Amino acid sequence: MHKQRLGILIAASVGILISFLPSYSMDGENINAQTWLILVLFSIPLIISLIGKNGEPLSKRMFIVTIISGAVVILLGVFNIWYISSLNKMYKMTEREMQVFKNLDIPISNTEINIEFGLYFMILAAIALVIVSIKTKEKFIHNNNKPQELNLMSSKRCPYCAETINKDAKKCKFCGEFLDDDLRRDKEIYTLK
Repeated sequence: MHKQRLGILIAASVGILISFLPSYSMDGENINAQTWLILVLFSIPLIISLIGKNGEPLSKRMFIVTIISGAVVILLGVFNIWYISSLNKMYKMTEREMQVFKNLDIPISNTEINIEFGLYFMILAAIALVIVSIKTKEKFIHNNNKPQELNLMSSKRCPYCAETINKDAKKCKFCGEFLDDDLRRDKEIYTLK
């Protein structure tokens, strides 16, 4: 399995497990924030990493979907932290401010909401998903000297020995045959003399 697919598989699996951890608690009761949405958003990269050719990195489209999925989880997590912090500030209102809300028939509670470790771990798993996707993609693009990671668009088969060679090669490094017609003619003229 390609490094990129393996990294995405691991990060998405951890994210799925973390989605079942409590995100916040109120009155001693643990609550999971958007569990199903987070589960789906981590499942998308997990499924993407399993489909297609395992030895190759993700296609550009699947790479973008994976990045977007991780970014949405990060944004949801940050929004939840901001929203819970805002609610906690609202609960610390003065008596006069509370009276305004009561006059408007807006129900409010004096209960403080505690952010739990699951929310922070969810954000960390999404960040790891994005970083792994990007870092392993860059290594694939810039590291073409390994034969198993050779870009298929920059290689071709030798017509004489069927080995995979660089598409710009003039001579096959396996069988020694010239692939360029001009070089082949020069070789024939040289051997006739």
